[in-house]
Amino acid sequence: MEKGTLVEFKLQGDRHLGVIDRQDGKNRWIVVDERGQPHSVAPRQINYQIAGETYKPSQIADILSEIEPYLDLSSLEVAWELLVEEGLAVTSEEMALLLFSESSPSQSYAAHCLLSDDTVYFKQKGNSYEPRTKSQVAERKHQLEVEALKAKGQQEFLARVEQALIGKEVKWQKYDCQRLEVLEKYATFLAELSDMARKGLDDNSLARFYPPPAQILETMNILGRPATPSGTFKFW
Repeated sequence: MEKGTLVEFKLQGDRHLGVIDRQDGKNRWIVVDERGQPHSVAPRQINYQIAGETYKPSQIADILSEIEPYLDLSSLEVAWELLVEEGLAVTSEEMALLLFSESSPSQSYAAHCLLSDDTVYFKQKGNSYEPRTKSQVAERKHQLEVEALKAKGQQEFLARVEQALIGKEVKWQKYDCQRLEVLEKYATFLAELSDMARKGLDDNSLARFYPPPAQILETMNILGRPATPSGTFKFW
């Protein structure tokens, strides 16, 4: 790659834009981000290369602002409906043409971002993306609905617990009671352990010999409390 090439690279799991500055040894590149910070990047960390022009790190913020209006994941559903019948795979540039009627470097990168973030309509295959089948999309949408309902229920449970902790009257739901009963049983079990059984046992040992059930681990994580035997006992 040439100096000035704009690339997307992964750093600790996050996506970043940077400009190639120089080669670093035989197999790595020095990439400079928008803050002017250099990073030594392996080829496997580079996900996308914006070809056709050379760039400076000071231009990255403008590029990110330029692509922002295009980053509407719902637009991929329209593209998927056009491609699914024939199962046609597309590159980021081809998707940009389909979505935006142009495939400039910034629009192609916007299409790449959409396809990279999508978990419903397309799946990556090499350097292109192919549409998922109708049954796969239906199943994925169902999974997302279930996950959203679960997250909503957890947030509502947390809100009710916080209200109860400050002394307000709370109308508990059926599943709330199930969670609280499991907590109570486990906390009671810990309280009834003989002094000899507890002697010399730290949290790690208690968790190993008397592990909390999975539902307690989930509940304590929802509440933002330590998901440990002592954390459960203190909360209860």
